[in-house]
Amino acid sequence: MSNKPNLLLISSRVPYPVIGGDRLRLYHMAKVLASKYKVHLVCLADTQFDVEKELPNDGVFSSVERIFLPKWQSWLNSLIALLTRTPLQVAYYKSSPFYKAVIKKSLESEIIVSHLVRTSDVVSQIDGKDKVKILEMTDAISLNYQRSSKLDIGFKRFIFWLEIGRLQRYELAAISAFDASVLVSGVDKTYLSDLGNPTPDKVFVCSNGVDLDRFPFDYAPDGKTILFIGSMDYHPNIDAVVYFIENVFPLIRKDIPEAIFRIVGRIAEKDIAQYQLHEGVEVTGTVESVSAAAQGATVGVCPVRVGAGVQNKILEYMALGLPTVTTTMGFEGLAAQPNQDLFVVDDPSAMARQIVDIMKHPELAEDHSRAGRSYVETNHAWDAQFKPLLEFIDSKLSQINIT
Repeated sequence: MSNKPNLLLISSRVPYPVIGGDRLRLYHMAKVLASKYKVHLVCLADTQFDVEKELPNDGVFSSVERIFLPKWQSWLNSLIALLTRTPLQVAYYKSSPFYKAVIKKSLESEIIVSHLVRTSDVVSQIDGKDKVKILEMTDAISLNYQRSSKLDIGFKRFIFWLEIGRLQRYELAAISAFDASVLVSGVDKTYLSDLGNPTPDKVFVCSNGVDLDRFPFDYAPDGKTILFIGSMDYHPNIDAVVYFIENVFPLIRKDIPEAIFRIVGRIAEKDIAQYQLHEGVEVTGTVESVSAAAQGATVGVCPVRVGAGVQNKILEYMALGLPTVTTTMGFEGLAAQPNQDLFVVDDPSAMARQIVDIMKHPELAEDHSRAGRSYVETNHAWDAQFKPLLEFIDSKLSQINIT
């Protein structure tokens, strides 16, 4: 085991607790990589608690180094970047101590994996002649911002507008600087190719997986609860929930007055009350077990209108056996069959009718419950998703060793 190659994983956040899209993908990618390499993590933390908290001894990381980056420094970085062409998304995470730690650790690492484009800048300072350099982009962030700018107004829209061009240039340059890049969806890959990515053959699509042990198949619907899973400090989730509460849920309540819309995920205490002003809306906040919080739910919804990549919430609904209703935007990146594995509906009235139909017909719900679970079992195991990445790394290592 000691002769495993050393792999340096660079991240802008501590992957624990393993909740939220970025942390979830980061952790499971690291877990897959650890099956073949010794994974050393160097990451940023924006609180002293994240720097000092005890981490699980789960065998994923051979070493972890956390660098404190105070939020005031991040905001100052962003303010300075307004006068440059650097994306704020990148400037926010700039840190000299972080760069020094990464460069030092890179000296003993054969493989460098940079998680998200925001950490890619430091890798340009590492001599890569005898190293394999991978950029795990997850999403094309410029695509996410481009879509968000069409719905937002005011200051947020200005920031999105400001960032789109910067990120497009930066993402294309980053792809060229690495041996390979990884995206979660073919939609993102096509988007970047259309922008002018000169090396599409260097871009892998590795979709998200789902931990079937943490999300066991246990469908016991109460006939009234609609579930939404997602961190409520993330713009696409906030937009989706507000849209659902204002445009879809009232139509459902006309047909099923006892219907409940349960929101599960991280949320600021001050924001809980505003959602619960609406009759029938429940907010759990952060929970120890999402599967426990989902008990009794009859249908899972993903009414997202902006964003990019693959929606983890959909995979989690399907793993739990929840019949799933999503928008076209939420469906992106999935190979599931509409009307068989899940339902894809954009019109608010049609979405409400579909949800009511599921809630009123247990036989229909049961059929789609099993179909959804079968789909994720077959298509979304984490090991299978990242297998092409491991094969590429091994191939590049062989070339380096030969030369």
